[in-house]
Amino acid sequence: MDECHHAAAKSYASILGYFHPSFTLGLPATPERADGEDILKIFKNVAHKMDLETAVKRGILVPIRCFHVKTNIDLSHVRINGIRYNSLDLETALFIPGRNALIAKTYLEYAKGKRTVIFCASVKHAETMAELLRDEGVTAEAVSGRIPETERNAILQRYVQGNVSVLCACDYCFTKDMLSELEFVRRVNVQSETVAKYIATAEIKPDLSVPISETRTIHYFKPETVAHYAAQFGWTLITPENMKDMFMSFVEKMDMTYSYKPVLLLSLLDNLDNFGRAPIDAVVASFTRFYADRKAQGLPPEKPNSLFAQDEIPKKEAKALLLRYPFKRFADMRFLSYSRDFDQIALDRDIHKRLTVEDIEAIWDVCLRKLGEYFGKFEASCA
Repeated sequence: MDECHHAAAKSYASILGYFHPSFTLGLPATPERADGEDILKIFKNVAHKMDLETAVKRGILVPIRCFHVKTNIDLSHVRINGIRYNSLDLETALFIPGRNALIAKTYLEYAKGKRTVIFCASVKHAETMAELLRDEGVTAEAVSGRIPETERNAILQRYVQGNVSVLCACDYCFTKDMLSELEFVRRVNVQSETVAKYIATAEIKPDLSVPISETRTIHYFKPETVAHYAAQFGWTLITPENMKDMFMSFVEKMDMTYSYKPVLLLSLLDNLDNFGRAPIDAVVASFTRFYADRKAQGLPPEKPNSLFAQDEIPKKEAKALLLRYPFKRFADMRFLSYSRDFDQIALDRDIHKRLTVEDIEAIWDVCLRKLGEYFGKFEASCA
């Protein structure tokens, strides 16, 4: 059950009362409810919990710099259906001249000149806030999902170009039905560096670019834009149906500066469970053992500048190298993923469920052949 902090609401009682599963997993953004109801009465125990501070420290969320402006607004009478507030009630509670003026004053005091989005309770509220700010000399515009797409895009473009400082938004998601740069990369058979380079040289033009700092901008693309550039550059669009074939082709053609890629695949296959996952520590152990075995046989384990040519291989450094080099190439193509929370590597679900015993044997054969070719040349150059 997603958003399971709503499970204590009466509207969920009929759902929870109807089904009788042996196991129920609840996924909340936060287990704390404003009404004090304890959702652990329903879900019994906590399998995993991460608060905001921990997520920031781990680098999962960006650090927050927050100014909290308190108002005396009472939302206790605003009706809610368990998920969404009643829009009319919300507008009535929030659309107060004094509160609107306080919002404008806060922007002028703490964020004047910075591009800002103000989320509003209604279209009328958004238009009023924009007018208030314009009266103070701020370039502000109201934008909502109810105005024509061409007009919305024009407003957004003015915002991106810096000609509008504040967007007063209501009932509108700026990136709805659009793909981020990361999702772009995951849909085509090229690496992230290639897409980033083409964006930098304007060979690829995003449909929407949102600056989030002086040095970083997030780019978004319409699905048809991704398809257009895939056709233009001869890239293959990756789908669930062709993912396994793309993976097998990538394995067959993988280039090698070091021996790491095939060793990673062999180490992963050695530890893969029935769900296509493997603990990272087990993969690193298998990975390191490959080079230790070569050394024990009197064979050069790797190039002299490689970490795995050393007598002692620190586990932490081995894990960092594995994730930084061979793993990243597979991750860029969406073939593999790494969960920091569970500390495990996973094969893409669409690949794993389509892999046959013959496919796995073929991967083994390719990896062993690639390693034979690599070390054959390497040992010849060392002789």
